[in-house]
Amino acid sequence: MNRTILIISGLIMLALMLGCSSGGNDPVQTSSSDTISEQPVNQADDNLSSRALIGTWTMEFDTDSLTATTEQIRTATDHFNVTQNIAYPAVSVVSYEPYLGIVDVDVTITNPMQLGGYDVRLIIYSDDYGVTLRNPDNWTNQWDQPGGAEINPFKAYAKTQSQREFEPLAQHTERLQIYLPDLTRTVKYAIDVSYPDNCEEPYSIQNFKQGRLKDAVGSSTMIEVDVFDWQDDANAVSLYCPLITGVQLTPFERIDTNTWRQLLINNEGASAGEYSGVILATSENSGSFTLYDFVSINVYENIKADWTIFYYPYEENLYSLRDNINEMEMVGSQEGDLNMIVCWDITGTTDDVILEIQRDPDGFNNTIISPVVEDFGEVIPPDGLDMVDPATLTRFLKFAIREYPAEKYGFIVLSHGNYGIYYHVPEDKSFYDDMGVWEFNDAVMDALDIFPEVDQLDFVGLESCTMSFIEMAYGLRECAKAVWSSEYVMYVSSCWYEEVLAELLENLDMDGYDFAELFVSNTLYHGGAFTYGAWRSEDVETLAIPAVNVLAQALLDNLEVYRPEIVECRAQSDSWGNHCEDYRITDLGFFCENLIAYEPPLPQDLTDAAQNMLDAITDSFIYFDTINTGSGCYYNATGWQILFTDQFNNPDEEYQYKVRDVINNIGFADATLWDEFLMEYDDNEY
Repeated sequence: MNRTILIISGLIMLALMLGCSSGGNDPVQTSSSDTISEQPVNQADDNLSSRALIGTWTMEFDTDSLTATTEQIRTATDHFNVTQNIAYPAVSVVSYEPYLGIVDVDVTITNPMQLGGYDVRLIIYSDDYGVTLRNPDNWTNQWDQPGGAEINPFKAYAKTQSQREFEPLAQHTERLQIYLPDLTRTVKYAIDVSYPDNCEEPYSIQNFKQGRLKDAVGSSTMIEVDVFDWQDDANAVSLYCPLITGVQLTPFERIDTNTWRQLLINNEGASAGEYSGVILATSENSGSFTLYDFVSINVYENIKADWTIFYYPYEENLYSLRDNINEMEMVGSQEGDLNMIVCWDITGTTDDVILEIQRDPDGFNNTIISPVVEDFGEVIPPDGLDMVDPATLTRFLKFAIREYPAEKYGFIVLSHGNYGIYYHVPEDKSFYDDMGVWEFNDAVMDALDIFPEVDQLDFVGLESCTMSFIEMAYGLRECAKAVWSSEYVMYVSSCWYEEVLAELLENLDMDGYDFAELFVSNTLYHGGAFTYGAWRSEDVETLAIPAVNVLAQALLDNLEVYRPEIVECRAQSDSWGNHCEDYRITDLGFFCENLIAYEPPLPQDLTDAAQNMLDAITDSFIYFDTINTGSGCYYNATGWQILFTDQFNNPDEEYQYKVRDVINNIGFADATLWDEFLMEYDDNEY
């Protein structure tokens, strides 16, 4: 926009007192010379700027004596040794690295006037020999002079002051890291200031972040950057990196006041390595002035591991969860072999994280050292994770499978369990807020829809109490080839992760069934569960469910004559569920054993159906065992519980929500005759 530049005598006097600086804590940033010369530059009309050019100077370095002199270009007679204590820009040489060609200088700006300014910058002019500033804040196309690139790096002053005001009588020092090519000892620079207000264009580009971009054509990841504008009217932010994108500029989308994000796509199939890109930012009032920043974009080799295992623990307060993660760190992920990824809802905070488990060289301890994986809000929203929301599970799996591709995938859930056919329960939610088994299955399948090469997870493991129901096994048959769970209570520190992960790395060709057996047997060996078993999902559908139908039909056929005997066999099967206190459920195989052993013998069709059910259970399980202490309902466990209530027809709304509606959602009622049997079994009057 057109604007009259306010230049008064006091401002000119202020300008003559300004000197340069650079932040000592800024990282040294390298930039490709090709990128500097080729990236698009908006031609700036300096007369339309709200900024005033204070002046231009040269620094002349003596690298032997580590001193510098400066000369104002417009007043060549003002030649002085800047190491002296004077009020002009004061340059103090801190060090010189001849092998790197880097000279570190502290540059002090003093304002002895009663007049302040804003957004003061020191601009280092690049030249045809390669002089540049290696630790710039950003780059500008303003005040460019012939020679070198059309944009130049700068250091901003008074960055810690409110609105970056360079106050009257103030002094600021910054450190510059200047690259001096061979035989070059002269550096030209300029100082400008915004007056009487802050500049109208964006004043800072910061905090560039990227995900894992792979070297395959079409690979994508999120990138994010913060652009700051005093008027909050930044209107366009773009990336220049044609070696990756294949086009000149790709636009960012504004996420909030300062944050901009884009999906970066490797359209060119750029190989693994580090690439230099340029971010360009403008605002509604910036006219022809653009703020630039050079960023490094990393492209990673598209390595497909043998295994990626996802760990999904609800809430930190599940006792030994931190121990589990520290056990994982005794082994850690190994590139090309194993990715161990944890999605962690940390109790009492919104600082939830995704961790890529790394090996801790100090072994088992109380410190978690694994790095946090940047997800750019794709998985974790600003208010933290809601892990019982199926959408959270879907987002996590989509993100993690894309970022950590593998030949085989496993998923382990850690949470409280409650009536396994009904819900998977975190401890800070009410019953009605929990994630249903059918919701879990659908969430996984929704994620896998975008990965046609992955039809099922190789396993789903539940580190939860009382979740091993045949209804639950049926409900998860689509999403996983193998599933494991416990019929009874178990402990968070059930599995010794350092042992199972170490064995997995020694036998990477094991499949999901092998790992399921390894995990379950390890847990039982270490006393982490009273009863634990893993089964094949395909056998649930082809063996177990048909056997349930045969059993249900036989029970229906004999219920009218043998109701007392069937009721007694049910009563002898004990109650199950949470601490064996839920009389609505029982162990399916134990009930069948009681039918077979009943005296006098029950009809042959009923005992044959019971034996068929027992055989189907045995044939469906990869591995099952109990800790047989001789007491407790788990002593007679066979692997699966089943809903077996004598109040199936109870019209109570809450009861129906917990029973009939849930088995309908799972699909178990449509797949079997068990609900028809329960309707007849319930002969109560309501």
